[in-house]
Amino acid sequence: MKMNKIVYAAMFAAALTTAASCSDDEPNGGDFVDFTTGVYVVNNGVQTGNVPGGITSYNIEDGTSVLDAFAAANAGTSIGDTPQSAIIHGSKMYIAVTASNLIWVVDANSLRIIKSIKPEAPMTEPRAFAAKDGKVYVSMYSGHVASIDTISMSIDRSIEVGPNPEEIAIAGSTLYCANSDGMNWENSYGNCSLSLVDLDFWTERKIQAGLNPTKVVSNGTDVFVIAMGNYSDIPATVKKINGTTVTDVCPGTLMDIRGNELYVIDAPSGSETVSYTVYNMLGNKVRDMVAEGVESPSDITVDPVSGDILILSYHMGSSGWALYSDPCYARLYKNDGTSRASFDTGVGSINAVFCHSAVRK
Repeated sequence: MKMNKIVYAAMFAAALTTAASCSDDEPNGGDFVDFTTGVYVVNNGVQTGNVPGGITSYNIEDGTSVLDAFAAANAGTSIGDTPQSAIIHGSKMYIAVTASNLIWVVDANSLRIIKSIKPEAPMTEPRAFAAKDGKVYVSMYSGHVASIDTISMSIDRSIEVGPNPEEIAIAGSTLYCANSDGMNWENSYGNCSLSLVDLDFWTERKIQAGLNPTKVVSNGTDVFVIAMGNYSDIPATVKKINGTTVTDVCPGTLMDIRGNELYVIDAPSGSETVSYTVYNMLGNKVRDMVAEGVESPSDITVDPVSGDILILSYHMGSSGWALYSDPCYARLYKNDGTSRASFDTGVGSINAVFCHSAVRK
């Protein structure tokens, strides 16, 4: 399971504006079975063009969607500038809004605001999430990782990592943080690294995991990172992390993980060729992922319960380049790669999270 994208829920309740329902309670033993109710899509917007972001909700059961469910649930309240990612943990969803330096805590059923967290300098610009044992962890683009206590809904500790961290994931008692050094691209990302944070002792050490690491996934044991390279002569590469050993797996620009399978999309910048491949944990090809791909993939999320695959995409313009200021779309596939549904999303769709419920057997 992808540690920073999942939630287990106990009871299903209809939501006013959202796609799914969630609860703090977990099913007891084998008396309950999980099922997937919906998905939320985080739309980044375009900050330089004053195009707002938002959250699109999609109800898998009846195929309906709400294009900006966050605003609809909160009397038109703006989500802020450049929402980046979300995680559902228990009954709450946490939304990182980078440019507004804001973390929204909302009810995962209704999307109604419970609380807002405003990180204080020097720890600013929340980016990506992971969760474990009643804590939600968030990377900060300022060069930090913070811990959020889910009871008080406040930051209870932080640690300095590397410059411009992106995604994080947890395996065992270690949090892995991809320090992209993205703001230093003119100097070839010279200070990029992968931070390993010991969650028990709250200490950090760094290893090198390729140029411009940005994406990290884990199934709780295996850890993979994508080093995006320099978008020209150094290609994006998926790498496996085993302790301090880093091994190249395959080319790739997007990925997710479910059990012992790694789902990889390779869509190099400027290339018309996109590949969709499922690998095992050793990096061996298992099968082609989907029968028909999308125009310009921007994210992939695999449902840990059903195995369904959600791929977000930009539309392509006549010039052959993605239309970054236009609304995007999502395509939902069954795990065998056949298309199940598609729906419109907002501008800059870059992250998604499935939501689950459970019924008694």
